[in-house]
Amino acid sequence: MATQWNMELRVRTNCFLGICAVGVLAGLVGGVYGGAPQGLFVSAVMGVFQVLLAGYAGSFAGMIGAGAYMWMRYRKGAEYGADGVLLLSAFGGFLGVVAGLVFAPWADAASWAAVGAFLGGAVAGASAGAAGSLFDLLVLDAMSPEFRHRALARRMPSVRLNPDAMPPQRPPEDDDSSSS
Repeated sequence: MATQWNMELRVRTNCFLGICAVGVLAGLVGGVYGGAPQGLFVSAVMGVFQVLLAGYAGSFAGMIGAGAYMWMRYRKGAEYGADGVLLLSAFGGFLGVVAGLVFAPWADAASWAAVGAFLGGAVAGASAGAAGSLFDLLVLDAMSPEFRHRALARRMPSVRLNPDAMPPQRPPEDDDSSSS
């Protein structure tokens, strides 16, 4: 029985592993087609570091840009969502790898992935509320219907949720295959 915390942890882990997979793919493609004087393993590890660091540097740049914009407009800032940065950096890195494989020499795949992760992190940092909401929607989607209903009831205590909207509980199936 997975709780909301377990689901959040699972989605965070999947996003982090997605970033690592994009970095390994970009590093290996860059190493194979770029000559890789240091070896394929080092190219793969460096690809992961490039994508991770670019994603977090992009989120920092996005936060600074959003903070400066809000300061100039005298608006209240939104809460920062680090989970949204993981999510959008993984997505941006994947799009960067695809763009690098389509539009550029394959030796530059890690650089394209890093640029994509930077842009994804910058978007997540600039729009922390939207990125956090996207992460929350992924977590709610990963939950079972019973836990989703409980999580929504906990998040919105002022909204009265209809108990009939909760999906019906399935009765336990009998293991009576020998009686027929």
